[in-house]
Amino acid sequence: MNWHPNVTEFLAVQNFDQIINFYEQEIENNPDEINNYLYLGLAYFLSYKVNIAEEIWLETLLDINNIEENVIKLLTILRQEALNQLQKDQWQMALHIYRKIDELLSNQEQILPEYGLDYYNYGVILEKKGDKQTAFYAYQKAIKINPLIIDAYNNLGKIYFDNNQIEEAELNYRKAIEINQK
Repeated sequence: MNWHPNVTEFLAVQNFDQIINFYEQEIENNPDEINNYLYLGLAYFLSYKVNIAEEIWLETLLDINNIEENVIKLLTILRQEALNQLQKDQWQMALHIYRKIDELLSNQEQILPEYGLDYYNYGVILEKKGDKQTAFYAYQKAIKINPLIIDAYNNLGKIYFDNNQIEEAELNYRKAIEINQK
């Protein structure tokens, strides 16, 4: 899933009003297309109008018979946009999106291993911002979801080391080496 091709020029200059107008027109013309609502919400979210975005997403998800499938669609869209933001070095926006992903995943019964990378990326951003406590949580969550993410063990080991918890640091470094040798 990607943004509609007609909004790419607006995305490049962060003209969210035009993107919002475009998706509102798309919804008028095709009210059954769920992705239009999800991207409309994302446009509001990227313009820091979080309450409006959440209202749109909540109404959309509650109006549909297959809530679980549509939550996964929303997560897919958010995950892609978080990566887009990382590629553009938009760390604050990526962090904003990863917090929303964390919130959505906290309500999921089963979390796919691929979401471990989202928590790893979340941890990296948090660590860059100096929030090692929340980064610690994100790396632990990444490992819990996908125990094969070597760099999550390394980064967790570094946090332990920086806190003078040498034994815990060593355990994490050894785990990373063990996984890498498989």
